[in-house]
Amino acid sequence: QRADRFGIQLEKVVGIASGNISLDEPPIPIRDVPSNDWVAAGQVAVFSTYISVWKDAWKRGFNTTAIFEDDVFLSDEMGQRFPEVFQMIEAASMVHRKPWSMILFRRTPLYRVEREMVWSPMYGDHQVTVAVPSWGCAASVFSRQGLRFVLDHMTHYSVPIDVRISELIAAYPEFTVLSLCYNDNPD
Repeated sequence: QRADRFGIQLEKVVGIASGNISLDEPPIPIRDVPSNDWVAAGQVAVFSTYISVWKDAWKRGFNTTAIFEDDVFLSDEMGQRFPEVFQMIEAASMVHRKPWSMILFRRTPLYRVEREMVWSPMYGDHQVTVAVPSWGCAASVFSRQGLRFVLDHMTHYSVPIDVRISELIAAYPEFTVLSLCYNDNPD
């Protein structure tokens, strides 16, 4: 109902249940797991669900794909300003001459956010920043280019999805991940 109120096309996706995952025959390959780590069926289920959603969005030709897990809700203010937010982000892409790949609405930054470059101003004194490596995919948006990037670089399970995203942010400058998180806005 809330998505309809904001004019956002919403499609509910039921994630893969961890009880349906066999680590002997996983839905995606498991390899390159760090020697000091372990693999849980729930982690593979979440990773596989995201891959499935990304593949479906790519196949359907979506230019922008938002993923909000079942415990995430847009505030009324953000929902109403969604179109304006994306216009500002796209305008900043033109200024920076660089496309954005992913936007995080909720995250745990792994480094001090004061190191983040401002991407674009927002409403009030809140800014969109280029994210330092961060954990947090539960509220995220992908551009078409971002979908292609994650589909090309996330072909197997090795670590939980949030950890893998943070690795991609650190390793690939062309994977431009933005933060639109109120709780970590640099001053």
